[in-house]
Amino acid sequence: MKKIRLTPLIYLLFTAALILIGVSLRSVALIGSYNFTTGYFSDKLLIGISDGVTVLAVLGAVSYLFTGERKKKFVATYEDPTTYIPSALVAVATVFLAIELCGAVGSRDAVIPSTARFTAVIAIALAALSAVAFFVSCLRTDRRDATRAAFQITAVLFLGIYAAFIYFENPLPINVPSRIVDIMAYLSAAVFLLYEARLSLGRDLWGLYTVFGLICAVLCAYSSIPSIITYFALDKEVSHSVKENVLTLALFLFSALRLIRSALLFEDTDAKTVAAIKLQEAARDNAAEGQDDGEAEDDGSQESPDAAETNAENYTFEIDGDSADEAPEGEEE
Repeated sequence: MKKIRLTPLIYLLFTAALILIGVSLRSVALIGSYNFTTGYFSDKLLIGISDGVTVLAVLGAVSYLFTGERKKKFVATYEDPTTYIPSALVAVATVFLAIELCGAVGSRDAVIPSTARFTAVIAIALAALSAVAFFVSCLRTDRRDATRAAFQITAVLFLGIYAAFIYFENPLPINVPSRIVDIMAYLSAAVFLLYEARLSLGRDLWGLYTVFGLICAVLCAYSSIPSIITYFALDKEVSHSVKENVLTLALFLFSALRLIRSALLFEDTDAKTVAAIKLQEAARDNAAEGQDDGEAEDDGSQESPDAAETNAENYTFEIDGDSADEAPEGEEE
Protein backbone atom coordinates (compact mmCIF):
# COMPACT_ATOMS: atom_id res chain seq x y z
CA MET A 1 0.00 0.00 0.00
CA LYS A 2 1.29 3.47 -0.84
CA LYS A 3 1.40 5.89 2.06
CA ILE A 4 2.83 9.36 2.59
CA ARG A 5 5.68 9.47 5.14
CA LEU A 6 4.55 11.49 8.15
CA THR A 7 7.39 10.75 10.57
CA PRO A 8 10.05 12.66 8.55
CA LEU A 9 7.73 15.68 8.38
CA ILE A 10 7.57 15.78 12.18
CA TYR A 11 11.35 15.54 12.39
CA LEU A 12 11.71 18.29 9.78
CA LEU A 13 9.49 20.66 11.75
CA PHE A 14 11.33 19.90 14.99
CA THR A 15 14.72 20.36 13.32
CA ALA A 16 13.62 23.58 11.61
CA ALA A 17 12.62 25.08 14.97
CA LEU A 18 16.01 24.20 16.49
CA ILE A 19 17.84 25.55 13.42
CA LEU A 20 16.00 28.86 13.76
CA ILE A 21 16.95 29.16 17.44
CA GLY A 22 20.59 28.12 16.94
CA VAL A 23 21.14 30.35 13.91
CA SER A 24 19.62 33.38 15.64
CA LEU A 25 21.74 32.98 18.77
CA ARG A 26 24.95 32.41 16.82
CA SER A 27 24.27 35.45 14.64
CA VAL A 28 23.88 37.65 17.72
CA ALA A 29 27.02 36.15 19.27
CA LEU A 30 29.09 36.73 16.11
CA ILE A 31 28.00 40.34 15.81
CA GLY A 32 28.29 41.15 19.52
CA SER A 33 31.19 39.20 20.99
CA TYR A 34 33.29 37.56 18.26
CA ASN A 35 36.94 38.49 18.03
CA PHE A 36 37.94 38.31 14.37
CA THR A 37 41.64 38.38 15.23
CA THR A 38 41.76 35.43 17.61
CA GLY A 39 38.66 33.57 16.41
CA TYR A 40 37.17 33.25 19.91
CA PHE A 41 34.16 34.78 21.67
CA SER A 42 34.55 37.21 24.54
CA ASP A 43 31.13 36.26 25.91
CA LYS A 44 30.54 32.49 25.95
CA LEU A 45 26.89 32.52 27.06
CA LEU A 46 25.07 33.00 23.76
CA ILE A 47 27.44 30.87 21.70
CA GLY A 48 27.29 28.15 24.36
CA ILE A 49 23.48 28.06 24.20
CA SER A 50 23.48 28.07 20.40
CA ASP A 51 26.01 25.23 20.31
CA GLY A 52 23.87 23.26 22.77
CA VAL A 53 20.76 23.78 20.63
CA THR A 54 22.67 22.59 17.54
CA VAL A 55 23.94 19.49 19.35
CA LEU A 56 20.35 18.77 20.43
CA ALA A 57 19.22 19.04 16.80
CA VAL A 58 21.92 16.59 15.70
CA LEU A 59 20.98 14.12 18.46
CA GLY A 60 17.34 14.46 17.47
CA ALA A 61 18.28 13.58 13.90
CA VAL A 62 20.17 10.48 15.09
CA SER A 63 17.09 9.36 17.04
CA TYR A 64 15.30 8.90 13.71
CA LEU A 65 17.15 5.59 13.38
CA PHE A 66 15.07 4.23 16.26
CA THR A 67 11.71 5.79 15.39
CA GLY A 68 11.63 6.07 11.60
CA GLU A 69 10.80 3.58 8.83
CA ARG A 70 14.07 1.68 8.69
CA LYS A 71 13.07 -1.28 6.52
CA LYS A 72 10.69 0.34 4.08
CA LYS A 73 11.53 1.23 0.48
CA PHE A 74 10.34 4.36 -1.28
CA VAL A 75 10.27 5.60 -4.86
CA ALA A 76 12.92 8.30 -5.32
CA THR A 77 12.21 11.06 -7.82
CA TYR A 78 14.28 13.79 -9.52
CA GLU A 79 11.58 15.39 -11.65
CA ASP A 80 10.44 18.41 -9.64
CA PRO A 81 11.77 21.83 -8.51
CA THR A 82 12.83 20.45 -5.12
CA THR A 83 15.65 18.70 -6.96
CA TYR A 84 16.77 20.78 -9.92
CA ILE A 85 16.52 24.24 -8.33
CA PRO A 86 18.82 23.53 -5.35
CA SER A 87 21.04 21.37 -7.57
CA ALA A 88 21.50 24.30 -9.96
CA LEU A 89 22.26 26.64 -7.04
CA VAL A 90 24.93 24.29 -5.67
CA ALA A 91 26.46 23.88 -9.14
CA VAL A 92 26.73 27.64 -9.72
CA ALA A 93 28.10 28.27 -6.22
CA THR A 94 30.68 25.52 -6.74
CA VAL A 95 31.84 27.15 -9.98
CA PHE A 96 32.32 30.53 -8.29
CA LEU A 97 34.20 28.96 -5.38
CA ALA A 98 36.47 27.09 -7.81
CA ILE A 99 37.21 30.37 -9.63
CA GLU A 100 38.11 31.99 -6.31
CA LEU A 101 40.41 29.06 -5.44
CA CYS A 102 42.12 29.41 -8.83
CA GLY A 103 42.75 33.07 -8.14
CA ALA A 104 44.14 32.35 -4.67
CA VAL A 105 46.47 29.60 -5.91
CA GLY A 106 47.69 31.61 -8.90
CA SER A 107 48.14 34.87 -7.02
CA ARG A 108 51.66 35.77 -5.97
CA ASP A 109 50.44 37.97 -3.15
CA ALA A 110 48.32 35.25 -1.51
CA VAL A 111 50.08 33.59 1.41
CA ILE A 112 48.88 29.95 1.41
CA PRO A 113 50.69 27.09 3.15
CA SER A 114 52.05 24.41 0.85
CA THR A 115 49.66 21.73 2.15
CA ALA A 116 46.70 24.04 1.73
CA ARG A 117 47.88 24.94 -1.79
CA PHE A 118 48.08 21.24 -2.71
CA THR A 119 44.59 20.53 -1.38
CA ALA A 120 43.30 23.64 -3.18
CA VAL A 121 44.61 22.35 -6.52
CA ILE A 122 42.87 19.01 -5.99
CA ALA A 123 39.72 20.81 -4.86
CA ILE A 124 39.69 22.91 -8.04
CA ALA A 125 39.82 19.80 -10.23
CA LEU A 126 37.12 18.06 -8.23
CA ALA A 127 35.00 21.23 -8.09
CA ALA A 128 34.60 21.15 -11.87
CA LEU A 129 33.35 17.56 -11.73
CA SER A 130 31.19 18.38 -8.74
CA ALA A 131 29.48 21.21 -10.61
CA VAL A 132 28.84 18.80 -13.49
CA ALA A 133 27.38 16.33 -10.96
CA PHE A 134 24.72 18.79 -9.82
CA PHE A 135 23.95 19.82 -13.39
CA VAL A 136 23.55 16.14 -14.25
CA SER A 137 21.08 15.84 -11.37
CA CYS A 138 19.02 18.52 -13.11
CA LEU A 139 19.12 16.83 -16.53
CA ARG A 140 19.00 13.08 -15.82
CA THR A 141 15.80 12.33 -13.94
CA ASP A 142 15.63 8.54 -14.09
CA ARG A 143 15.10 6.82 -10.79
CA ARG A 144 18.32 4.83 -11.19
CA ASP A 145 21.23 6.24 -13.13
CA ALA A 146 24.81 4.99 -12.80
CA THR A 147 26.20 8.06 -14.60
CA ARG A 148 24.56 10.41 -12.12
CA ALA A 149 25.87 8.27 -9.25
CA ALA A 150 29.43 8.41 -10.62
CA PHE A 151 29.38 12.21 -10.79
CA GLN A 152 27.85 12.40 -7.31
CA ILE A 153 30.84 10.47 -5.98
CA THR A 154 33.11 13.20 -7.36
CA ALA A 155 31.01 15.75 -5.45
CA VAL A 156 31.52 13.70 -2.29
CA LEU A 157 35.29 13.79 -2.86
CA PHE A 158 35.24 17.53 -3.53
CA LEU A 159 33.43 18.30 -0.27
CA GLY A 160 35.82 16.10 1.68
CA ILE A 161 38.90 17.72 0.09
CA TYR A 162 37.51 21.19 0.65
CA ALA A 163 37.01 20.35 4.34
CA ALA A 164 40.72 19.46 4.42
CA PHE A 165 41.51 22.78 2.71
CA ILE A 166 39.63 24.66 5.45
CA TYR A 167 41.65 22.78 8.06
CA PHE A 168 45.05 23.53 6.51
CA GLU A 169 44.43 27.05 5.18
CA ASN A 170 43.06 28.78 8.25
CA PRO A 171 45.94 30.47 10.16
CA LEU A 172 43.92 30.55 13.39
CA PRO A 173 44.25 27.84 16.08
CA ILE A 174 42.81 24.41 15.33
CA ASN A 175 40.09 24.58 17.99
CA VAL A 176 38.61 27.85 16.73
CA PRO A 177 34.81 27.36 16.83
CA SER A 178 34.13 28.79 13.36
CA ARG A 179 36.66 26.46 11.74
CA ILE A 180 35.20 23.39 13.47
CA VAL A 181 31.66 24.31 12.43
CA ASP A 182 32.66 24.85 8.79
CA ILE A 183 34.58 21.56 8.59
CA MET A 184 31.75 19.57 10.16
CA ALA A 185 29.26 21.18 7.77
CA TYR A 186 31.19 20.09 4.69
CA LEU A 187 31.85 16.60 6.03
CA SER A 188 28.15 16.11 6.80
CA ALA A 189 27.27 17.31 3.30
CA ALA A 190 29.74 14.81 1.84
CA VAL A 191 28.13 11.93 3.75
CA PHE A 192 24.63 13.04 2.71
CA LEU A 193 25.67 13.14 -0.97
CA LEU A 194 27.08 9.64 -0.54
CA TYR A 195 23.59 8.42 0.33
CA GLU A 196 22.24 10.42 -2.62
CA ALA A 197 24.59 8.39 -4.82
CA ARG A 198 23.20 5.20 -3.27
CA LEU A 199 19.72 6.30 -4.34
CA SER A 200 20.93 6.65 -7.92
CA LEU A 201 22.37 3.13 -7.78
CA GLY A 202 19.17 1.63 -6.37
CA ARG A 203 20.89 0.75 -3.06
CA ASP A 204 18.93 3.17 -0.91
CA LEU A 205 19.05 3.27 2.89
CA TRP A 206 16.25 5.66 3.73
CA GLY A 207 16.83 5.71 7.47
CA LEU A 208 20.46 6.80 7.23
CA TYR A 209 19.61 9.06 4.28
CA THR A 210 17.14 10.98 6.45
CA VAL A 211 19.49 11.09 9.45
CA PHE A 212 22.45 12.53 7.55
CA GLY A 213 20.17 14.82 5.55
CA LEU A 214 18.92 16.36 8.79
CA ILE A 215 22.46 16.64 10.18
CA CYS A 216 23.65 18.25 6.95
CA ALA A 217 20.81 20.77 7.03
CA VAL A 218 21.50 21.65 10.68
CA LEU A 219 25.27 22.12 10.34
CA CYS A 220 25.21 23.88 6.96
CA ALA A 221 22.58 26.35 8.17
CA TYR A 222 24.48 26.90 11.44
CA SER A 223 27.68 27.55 9.50
CA SER A 224 26.45 29.71 6.63
CA ILE A 225 23.52 31.86 7.71
CA PRO A 226 25.15 33.58 10.74
CA SER A 227 28.35 34.13 8.75
CA ILE A 228 26.44 35.80 5.90
CA ILE A 229 24.45 37.95 8.35
CA THR A 230 27.68 38.99 10.05
CA TYR A 231 29.26 39.87 6.70
CA PHE A 232 26.41 42.19 5.76
CA ALA A 233 26.21 43.67 9.26
CA LEU A 234 29.93 44.24 9.93
CA ASP A 235 31.53 43.74 6.49
CA LYS A 236 33.80 41.07 7.99
CA GLU A 237 34.27 37.43 7.03
CA VAL A 238 33.95 34.66 9.58
CA SER A 239 34.74 31.74 7.28
CA HIS A 240 37.34 31.47 4.53
CA SER A 241 35.24 33.60 2.16
CA VAL A 242 31.71 34.70 1.41
CA LYS A 243 31.63 32.41 -1.64
CA GLU A 244 32.25 29.50 0.69
CA ASN A 245 29.31 30.65 2.82
CA VAL A 246 27.12 30.85 -0.26
CA LEU A 247 28.02 27.29 -1.24
CA THR A 248 27.31 26.11 2.31
CA LEU A 249 23.94 27.86 2.21
CA ALA A 250 23.17 26.20 -1.14
CA LEU A 251 24.03 22.81 0.38
CA PHE A 252 21.62 23.58 3.22
CA LEU A 253 18.84 24.32 0.74
CA PHE A 254 19.67 21.20 -1.25
CA SER A 255 19.51 18.89 1.77
CA ALA A 256 16.40 20.55 3.21
CA LEU A 257 14.41 20.46 -0.03
CA ARG A 258 15.47 16.89 -0.80
CA LEU A 259 14.31 15.85 2.67
CA ILE A 260 10.99 17.61 2.22
CA ARG A 261 10.53 15.80 -1.09
CA SER A 262 11.50 12.46 0.44
CA ALA A 263 8.87 12.93 3.13
CA LEU A 264 6.25 13.01 0.36
CA LEU A 265 7.45 9.91 -1.47
CA PHE A 266 5.33 6.82 -1.89
CA GLU A 267 6.25 3.40 -0.59
CA ASP A 268 7.79 1.12 -3.20
CA THR A 269 5.17 -1.67 -3.02
CA ASP A 270 2.66 -3.10 -5.47
CA ALA A 271 -0.98 -2.15 -5.33
CA LYS A 272 -3.40 -4.67 -3.83
CA THR A 273 -4.87 -5.61 -7.22
CA VAL A 274 -1.45 -6.24 -8.74
CA ALA A 275 -0.39 -8.28 -5.71
CA ALA A 276 -3.56 -10.42 -5.92
CA ILE A 277 -2.97 -11.09 -9.63
CA LYS A 278 0.61 -12.13 -8.95
CA LEU A 279 -0.51 -14.52 -6.21
CA GLN A 280 -3.09 -16.12 -8.52
CA GLU A 281 -0.52 -16.57 -11.28
CA ALA A 282 1.97 -18.12 -8.85
CA ALA A 283 -0.65 -20.56 -7.54
CA ARG A 284 -1.65 -21.54 -11.09
CA ASP A 285 1.98 -22.12 -12.08
CA ASN A 286 2.57 -24.29 -9.02
CA ALA A 287 -0.53 -26.36 -9.77
CA ALA A 288 0.56 -26.85 -13.39
CA GLU A 289 4.04 -27.95 -12.33
CA GLY A 290 2.57 -30.43 -9.84
CA GLN A 291 0.33 -31.94 -12.53
CA ASP A 292 3.23 -32.31 -14.95
CA ASP A 293 5.33 -34.07 -12.30
CA GLY A 294 2.49 -36.52 -11.57
CA GLU A 295 2.09 -37.45 -15.23
CA ALA A 296 5.82 -37.98 -15.55
CA GLU A 297 5.82 -40.42 -12.60
CA ASP A 298 2.89 -42.39 -14.06
CA ASP A 299 4.63 -42.76 -17.40
CA GLY A 300 7.80 -44.07 -15.79
CA SER A 301 6.17 -46.64 -13.46
CA GLN A 302 4.08 -48.56 -16.04
CA GLU A 303 5.36 -50.45 -19.10
CA SER A 304 3.24 -51.58 -22.07
CA PRO A 305 3.07 -55.34 -23.01
CA ASP A 306 4.55 -54.70 -26.46
CA ALA A 307 7.54 -53.00 -24.89
CA ALA A 308 8.02 -55.97 -22.53
CA GLU A 309 7.99 -58.47 -25.41
CA THR A 310 10.42 -56.36 -27.37
CA ASN A 311 12.78 -56.22 -24.42
CA ALA A 312 12.54 -60.04 -23.97
CA GLU A 313 13.54 -60.62 -27.57
CA ASN A 314 16.60 -58.47 -27.11
CA TYR A 315 18.14 -60.93 -24.60
CA THR A 316 20.63 -63.36 -26.38
CA PHE A 317 22.97 -66.11 -25.15
CA GLU A 318 26.37 -66.86 -26.70
CA ILE A 319 27.97 -70.36 -26.41
CA ASP A 320 31.70 -70.63 -26.72
CA GLY A 321 32.78 -72.83 -29.68
CA ASP A 322 35.50 -74.66 -27.71
CA SER A 323 33.11 -75.83 -25.06
CA ALA A 324 30.82 -77.33 -27.70
CA ASP A 325 33.67 -79.39 -29.16
CA GLU A 326 34.76 -80.83 -25.79
CA ALA A 327 31.32 -82.17 -24.89
CA PRO A 328 31.32 -85.21 -27.32
CA GLU A 329 34.73 -86.33 -26.08
CA GLY A 330 33.39 -86.59 -22.57
CA GLU A 331 30.50 -88.84 -23.73
CA GLU A 332 32.83 -91.33 -25.55
CA GLU A 333 34.86 -91.81 -22.37
